[in-house]
Amino acid sequence: MRNYLVQLNRTRGITIVISSHVLDQLERMCTHYGVIANGRMVRQMTAEQVQHECGESLRVRTADPSRTLALLEDASLGDGVRFAAEPDGSIVVSGGFDPARVSALLHQTGQEVLELSMQSRDMEEYFVALMEGGR
Repeated sequence: MRNYLVQLNRTRGITIVISSHVLDQLERMCTHYGVIANGRMVRQMTAEQVQHECGESLRVRTADPSRTLALLEDASLGDGVRFAAEPDGSIVVSGGFDPARVSALLHQTGQEVLELSMQSRDMEEYFVALMEGGR
């Protein structure tokens, strides 16, 4: 069925709307996503945008989170690199960063690093966060 739907889209240009919670199947065939919560469209995005949001991130925890965040934001770590301060004091770095470069910056600036760990968010976790009003 999946192959048939993909073929219909490619050969005839037909847009196909699928409602499913089986995300691994959707990931193999969708070019665009829409997330609906409580009858409202909360987010529309391309497959590339979803891949970017669900890509790897780096969790950074230091003794001085506010200073670390300022250092990271001031360092030119690349286009599209984003930083998010978490309630627990950690900082999440995402969007095309080089983990070795982040680590080197922290050590060169004398930050007391408590945690430096790679993470990835799966699609289900991401979509559930969108439906619950998070990001």
